[in-house]
Amino acid sequence: SKPQVLYTRTWSKVEPEPSDLELQHHGDPLVQAISDFTPLPTCTTAFADLCEALHTQLANLADAKDREGQPSLNFGPTYGQLELIAAQVEMSDMLVDFGFFTVNRDSVHADFAEVRQLFTSMFTIVDTTGGAPPAPSKKREALMLVALRSSALQLILRIFNLRANYRISVMLDAWEQIFEKQMASTEVVKYSSSQSFARSSTSGLLAEDSSNAKILEAIFAPHEALFAEAVEKSFANNVISSDEINSDTYNTGGFKDDVLARTMIS
Repeated sequence: SKPQVLYTRTWSKVEPEPSDLELQHHGDPLVQAISDFTPLPTCTTAFADLCEALHTQLANLADAKDREGQPSLNFGPTYGQLELIAAQVEMSDMLVDFGFFTVNRDSVHADFAEVRQLFTSMFTIVDTTGGAPPAPSKKREALMLVALRSSALQLILRIFNLRANYRISVMLDAWEQIFEKQMASTEVVKYSSSQSFARSSTSGLLAEDSSNAKILEAIFAPHEALFAEAVEKSFANNVISSDEINSDTYNTGGFKDDVLARTMIS
């Protein structure tokens, strides 16, 4: 699937325009008049208590347990339990839509600690390993369980989009650092004044003109460590996954021990 770009990135040196809400506190008479006429409702806790309650309740899975007493939906959850969890998943999905469960999600300093908790809960919902087939009398519950797991899987895919967007931010941040360093150097001024360097921004012309490729290799060689750091941030550490599931790191051939892949296939 293609990653969903959740926000627009701008050059870090660009000063963002203040929002209409911020203008209310800067004396803008028009905005202030509108605000006085139609005041916006404000949550005093920023929904932090709601997010915390959802984390706690989803981790408990409405008290549905396996034979060892651990939260699980594989051993006869009741219809009421499934209905409650479905409502919690729907609410979590909506909160993710509005940027909750994350801090600074549009930067390389994003904090996904709460998203990791949410991901773990969704993984527990879709995990079918060790489960027994439902009894004939549980057909209604079985259908509800399929619908619930479908909703949880959709939320997992959206959490994957958060991971993809973080990786995009990391790569663009690395490119911006390189761009700023090159713009400050005398070599880039010399190369940028030549028409050949201006044309070399497309990969097709790079293949045709080896001299341009050598120029670019010479320019970017000093930044090899920066590229390596960006790759490590993106693929050597867990972003939205817990260390137990470990679905964000990449090792050649490591899919055989990938818990998430094994769960999805089973």
